[in-house]
Amino acid sequence: MAGRWRFTAHPHRDWLLKAGATRFALSPDLGQALLPLQGTTPDHRTISRLLEQQGWEGDCSRRTADALVALTRGRRRGGREPIWLKIPLVPADWTNALAGLLVGLTSWPVLGAMAALGFVGLATAGWSQGGPAYLTGFELRASILCFLGTAFWHELGHAAALRRTGYPCGGVGLGVLFIFPVLYAEVTAVELVTRRDRLRVDLAGVCFQLGAAGVLGLVGWQVPGAAFCLTAGWLALAAVTWSLLPFIRADGYWFLCDALGLVDLDRPVPWKRSTRVRAFLVLHRVVNAGFLILVGVALPVRIHGWLLVLTRTWQWPDQVALVAVAFFTAAAWWGLGQRLLMLYAACRVDLLRLWERSL
Repeated sequence: MAGRWRFTAHPHRDWLLKAGATRFALSPDLGQALLPLQGTTPDHRTISRLLEQQGWEGDCSRRTADALVALTRGRRRGGREPIWLKIPLVPADWTNALAGLLVGLTSWPVLGAMAALGFVGLATAGWSQGGPAYLTGFELRASILCFLGTAFWHELGHAAALRRTGYPCGGVGLGVLFIFPVLYAEVTAVELVTRRDRLRVDLAGVCFQLGAAGVLGLVGWQVPGAAFCLTAGWLALAAVTWSLLPFIRADGYWFLCDALGLVDLDRPVPWKRSTRVRAFLVLHRVVNAGFLILVGVALPVRIHGWLLVLTRTWQWPDQVALVAVAFFTAAAWWGLGQRLLMLYAACRVDLLRLWERSL
């Protein structure tokens, strides 16, 4: 079985077992029996032998080991972990302690109130100020730090919503989503909770960050010399808007997945789902492909302009910016090409199924 085993336990519900990039649910008694294999990469015989030593019947343990091996070999890679580079910043123990203190903020009424505070606070402050304020270098750095604080608060929102279900969360860290640097919280166990709880986890981070943005907007409006807080609030709103787009594997994408009861929007829809859902997802993938192509073309052009300013400021040759953008574009389109092929394959399958149902 590829990858070291990592267990996520729950006192009453299923346990989550991760073996590298694969994952599946275990009953609590089976999870407890296999827990000694934590951190190892066991084979079929090791699993069977351990279960027999713990009193499981021989035939039962062999069948269980066969099922585990077959399941891990058959699971698709990916799931809810699109971040391909991870740098831990806050350990799991600290994140769980902080998230446990914030569980009371993850009820639906409180989340709704925080989202409303964000919109009302920023709208009021922006309307009263009348336009963007000029920031000094120090104020610009302060606004970026405040924005990063809202991003960390966002991740604690996801972690607290998962802690509400009784599952522990992992740590918070810095990662790369597609080609963009992002903060992340390890909430893989969200796959085991109910749809309502998954939706809560999906939206909790957004509501937390919106609430923080609203507070920053009001502070920037009311406190003299704190205009940088309003700038940080607008940056947080922009980050929330980006994360809610249903085309990248972020909050909006997973919210749409859970709202539709699907595991992945980029895969063909299960046969039992309705024609409307299938047609909607075909349209979604077409729009998604257009969005990805637009980003893949526009972003290198914009980055080239930024790099030209830097190279000319530092009196470097313009070719430096061109070479850097060439490498960036090649890396970006390597990932974009794979995603576009996946979207095309899913659309092709679902269109064929729509055609078969129409006959």
